[in-house]
Amino acid sequence: MDPGLHIRGMAPSWSGAGPIIQPNFSLRNFRVYIPKIRQLLWDLICAGKILVAKEEVIYIRNSSMHLATLAALKIRQKKFLAVELNGLTIPDAQSRGSQNFFTAVSNFCEVNLIKRAQVIFSVTEKIGEYARTLNPTARHVHVENGVSKKFFSKRQEIDRKQGREIIGIYVGTFTAWDGASQIRTLARSRQDVRFLMIGDGGLRNTIEKDAPGNMEFVGRLPYRDLPEQYSRADFAIVLYEDERHKKLGSSPLKIREYLASRLPIFTSTASGTELVEDIDVGYRSKEGSVTDFNKFLSKIDHYRTTYSAVSHTLEEQHSWSTVARLTLDALTSEFRRHR
Repeated sequence: MDPGLHIRGMAPSWSGAGPIIQPNFSLRNFRVYIPKIRQLLWDLICAGKILVAKEEVIYIRNSSMHLATLAALKIRQKKFLAVELNGLTIPDAQSRGSQNFFTAVSNFCEVNLIKRAQVIFSVTEKIGEYARTLNPTARHVHVENGVSKKFFSKRQEIDRKQGREIIGIYVGTFTAWDGASQIRTLARSRQDVRFLMIGDGGLRNTIEKDAPGNMEFVGRLPYRDLPEQYSRADFAIVLYEDERHKKLGSSPLKIREYLASRLPIFTSTASGTELVEDIDVGYRSKEGSVTDFNKFLSKIDHYRTTYSAVSHTLEEQHSWSTVARLTLDALTSEFRRHR
């Protein structure tokens, strides 16, 4: 976006695999594949790089353990720091039911990174509000998740001959909070609908054992293959659990992939799904009930027509390039002000 900028990136990798899409800057992956201590290793790597970094801006995506990183930033006090928040430690731990000593240490790191930063990027307004209470003098920027332009490629119209089965798609991690188990009830009620279940996770085996025959479990797929899978479907489904997102809000990436792929969406009323209803491309159901699902199916053609009018606006607002531009503008303007 700016040839005058020098960017050097580094990221932890559990698998050794590269990024989803190769960036236009130097990016090095560090293997931190040892369970239990991978975050400690990543913290030490970050700290070491900060101590010798010639770059003027340090940009950290907050994860959990950053004690060594904070120490390195204390030594390099003149470095300009930007922090990205995609969640908050305490509410996330409460949601998982796993609060412990490590949670307390992670929260300490999170709080102190926020207090040290000159720019703070928050994925939801509620996270941003919390960050402002800790550091009111920083530049706070609300930047929601974006998706690759590959998802916005022109969608081929599916042959909708009378009698052809309707295909729905779920892509997720089979957890209690993305509603994968609820799809079984919907599938049993509508045997004329086939559900492509893509992904893997803790509840997959349990759900698959008790699933009707019109649920097809595809398993985990490379991210680059998702646009092709979306093109096979008539609609998309994700039923986020409501309580998990009340405190923090959410910016669900899956909803944005569905939007980019111009798929009518059946979802819940959880925070972050409002856009589906605002632009009239899907149905938000409080309970994810069969009655609501049938109402949604009866309006699929209407939702697809709506997409024709809003698809260009969606790309402008929700692509990765838009997120990058907002990020760059905030970083450069605030850095110049602090020089």
